[in-house]
Amino acid sequence: MTFSYDGLFRLATFERRGPRFVAFVRIKDRLVKCHLPNPGRMNEFLGKGTLVLLKKNQGGNFKTPYTVVSVVTKIGSKTAHLINLNTHIPVKWLRNEFQENSAFSFFKEHYFLRSEPKLGKHRLDLLLKDRNGNKIFCEIKSTTKIIDGIGYFPDAVSKRATSQLKTMYEHCISGGFATVLFLVQSPECEFVAPDKTTDPVFDRACQEYKHPNLNHIAFTSTSQFHGNLAYDSDYKGTVSFKLVKEIPVNCFYNTQI
Repeated sequence: MTFSYDGLFRLATFERRGPRFVAFVRIKDRLVKCHLPNPGRMNEFLGKGTLVLLKKNQGGNFKTPYTVVSVVTKIGSKTAHLINLNTHIPVKWLRNEFQENSAFSFFKEHYFLRSEPKLGKHRLDLLLKDRNGNKIFCEIKSTTKIIDGIGYFPDAVSKRATSQLKTMYEHCISGGFATVLFLVQSPECEFVAPDKTTDPVFDRACQEYKHPNLNHIAFTSTSQFHGNLAYDSDYKGTVSFKLVKEIPVNCFYNTQI
């Protein structure tokens, strides 16, 4: 299934990161402060001069005129290929993927119950139910770091991810069920592994916290923009997302990068 959202968009070039969730971009000759809804480093593809897609902030109490939503990797005639940067999108997108007609068995065999279920001290992303009636806590991990066909998570030290994994493991030991779902923001990936170099604590946790009721699953995806794009003005457009294929998760991959 395809998930999408509409808005007013324009192109810009990335200049630098600011404080948490802040980025500076250039629109023509102007340096503009923007919202960046992603705490990851993203050094592999987001540097000075990178072409990015901005969405105009409308309504609400926004402190910036635009949000940096994607890196633009290729522009065609009224379409553009993207790398999604907005970490709020995967939850909104995937909760709609749980349909009988989904192309993927995981989404066919589970039902979405609600978002942000509480487990221990954490609010996880989704609460699901399988066909046997078991409730399953699901946490979605957006994966943007891809090197030589391997998707690595996280791309910055994440104490929160390690703590979440431990909590899910303890829940499974008590007879519960949990799933970590890695959503790779690219179709070009063969498998996902913990980033041992960036976060060795999370890497060890992935190896230590193993249980039959704790599932790790991953999917590759594509993101595209549909509409006119320019630097000089905001244009109406649509950003769409689609799953491509299921890929393995290797929690014991030992190669450092």
